[in-house]
Amino acid sequence: MSSLKNYVDSKKKPAQRRLFSATQIAFAVIVLALVGYIGWQTVPDLLPRSAEGRYVADKEKIELAVLGHLTGYPGKPLAGGGYGRRTLRSALGGDQAGRGLFFGLHPTFAEDRRGTKDALKQDDVTFDEITSLADVAVNPVGGSRGGTPLWEDVDGDGVRNAALEKLFYEGASPTVDHWNTTTVIEFDGTAEFVVDSRDWFIDMVRLIEGEFLDRLPASASPDNHPEGLGSYSWYIDEEGNVDSLLYGAPTPDSTGFRSVYP
Repeated sequence: MSSLKNYVDSKKKPAQRRLFSATQIAFAVIVLALVGYIGWQTVPDLLPRSAEGRYVADKEKIELAVLGHLTGYPGKPLAGGGYGRRTLRSALGGDQAGRGLFFGLHPTFAEDRRGTKDALKQDDVTFDEITSLADVAVNPVGGSRGGTPLWEDVDGDGVRNAALEKLFYEGASPTVDHWNTTTVIEFDGTAEFVVDSRDWFIDMVRLIEGEFLDRLPASASPDNHPEGLGSYSWYIDEEGNVDSLLYGAPTPDSTGFRSVYP
């Protein structure tokens, strides 16, 4: 019987003898392609990076989260398909761009404090320490605009004491380290208000709860989230761009990567 089988096999055409092998190869190619795709999606986050590389990766994630909040697309892909975080950039020109609850609003603390009920008009400001701008309804422009948080290192020691923060009108000249206000004009253009320039820091509690971020970036400081332990305070500037200040000394010249991570 064995000899008969060998004889029959020897009479098969070459293509017939290779058919099973070709199927195996095709299956292997498909498996390798799938593994490669999965790796392309996940491995970059697992590979070791330099401190600057990790900072840049955090910035890209934060920028995409901010963009998602602005456009109103869901932070996660929809269960039934549709636009989610991974396809957000390519979808911005689509018919449904701009749809959603958060359309056009930056996810900053300014949005949390949107309103004029307790806002401080510039005409009423003094050069004393300001303590009234931590409540809600104190920022008339809310999340519709960005700005630069302004901290002054008056004593020049390059050290911020976050436990003793003070806020002053931007035109004042206090003798202690302090934050400054920003002057904004209400939408109708009839009144000027001063707001805490720390309002422009990104509220990452909002981004995480809205599922625009999976987790708190390691670089994020307490200025962005109560549980932040990072070295950078992320904010949205006047042009709507995401940038950072060094948490320990957030002077205007401390933007961008500062040779430290997280």
